[in-house]
Amino acid sequence: MENLFEKRIITIDNILSKEICCKLIATCEEKGWNKSSPSGGGHGRTGREDPKTNSFCIIFDNDLANLLWNKIKDHLEPNLTFLGENVYFNSSTKGTEWKPSFVYNKLRIYKYNPGDVFPENTINARI
Repeated sequence: MENLFEKRIITIDNILSKEICCKLIATCEEKGWNKSSPSGGGHGRTGREDPKTNSFCIIFDNDLANLLWNKIKDHLEPNLTFLGENVYFNSSTKGTEWKPSFVYNKLRIYKYNPGDVFPENTINARI
């Protein structure tokens, strides 16, 4: 596991087996990929960013959500106090009221082809 950007991003290797990954890809290929919309303003973005050029597929899968939750729950912080001062937190509890409890079953799977970008991300990666 790796913590990045003051614990705001964590990476955990080998969460899904190759078999599950292949099944996810096949499901999305069958369902079809949606083109990501251009970037807009809000959430700290200016609205002048380059457009996203990746694709995504939304699936609803309770079993996969439960599998993901069971694999990641022991790696998560117990609450959100590590984020520090935040306008979304109660001024008294400061994030202690927010505790991870599940992975939502609406899963968005992203597909990046060579040259695709997602400019708003923290790493600003180009694939």
